[in-house]
Amino acid sequence: MRAWWIFGVMLVALFGSYARGAGCDVVNGGFDDDGYISDLAVKDPNGWTAVVPKPQFSAYVYNDWPTNGFYSLTMLSGLGRNFVAGDMVTVSQNVDLSGADSLGFDLKLETDLLTAWNPTVASAVVMIDGDVVWDSNGLGTDVRGEYRNRAYAVEDKYKTAGMHMLSLGLRINVTARVWESYVAYFDRITLSCYCNGGGLLAGDFNRDCVVDVNDLASLAAAYLQEADAGDVHNLWTGDDVAGDGGMVSLYDLAVLLGDWDGGFDVLALVAAAWLGEVEPADPANLFAGDDVQPTATINFMDFALMADNWLQSSWLEEPTP
Repeated sequence: MRAWWIFGVMLVALFGSYARGAGCDVVNGGFDDDGYISDLAVKDPNGWTAVVPKPQFSAYVYNDWPTNGFYSLTMLSGLGRNFVAGDMVTVSQNVDLSGADSLGFDLKLETDLLTAWNPTVASAVVMIDGDVVWDSNGLGTDVRGEYRNRAYAVEDKYKTAGMHMLSLGLRINVTARVWESYVAYFDRITLSCYCNGGGLLAGDFNRDCVVDVNDLASLAAAYLQEADAGDVHNLWTGDDVAGDGGMVSLYDLAVLLGDWDGGFDVLALVAAAWLGEVEPADPANLFAGDDVQPTATINFMDFALMADNWLQSSWLEEPTP
């Protein structure tokens, strides 16, 4: 009875809905929706929330440096203003990163008096949930110039369910009076999603846009092990304790099976012999690695090999010209 109850969980899960990464959009990523906005401290661009500490900073939307459409975002520090290290101007919006691969943007950096941009004094930054995930300091000792098609590979820790705050900013790094004005232009903010925009399926551990036997084998390697809450194999959180983690169990397998659509004949064959000893020639004996003549055990690895029959791809078809 227990073996059939376990596989009953699996069978029910096969009818589950796809756990695709939703959204993967940036609202008004080209800053064109509103046209000219003279002061972001007074009016936010559509989709964005601006924080412009006055008089240390200014920010506006204008056609200073458009790389996508007709407008771009301009942020600048005040000339000869007093700053505390960490002061910054930002624009932010909430985004869904669950299916995101990378964040793209165009950036231009210059100084108002045409002197060198000193990265120890100022940085252009990209942040997620307040964490700096990219900054301009790594670009060199004088980072003035155009930087098109910049990309940040979104880390797994930000690919959780729910919305995350994406922020673009200009930050002052010193506590001092800064005589130069630093200027950062942003445009063409985009999110690139896995699988041609289809997003990742739950259980696509190797991110090849197909939930298949390779992913099942990856889950099998973690089977019955304790996992952190952020472990990619920890698909079912019902046994997590205070968010600290859980056990990678058949419940996680059930979630993975929710992304498969296929026949049940081979599954029933394997289920009937689950954890039982059979002859090596038994049709349910798909994995020979644990065979001991004249018997074999039907276990998780047989199930992994059988999963070749259940392939569900998340690639979206290319639109017809």
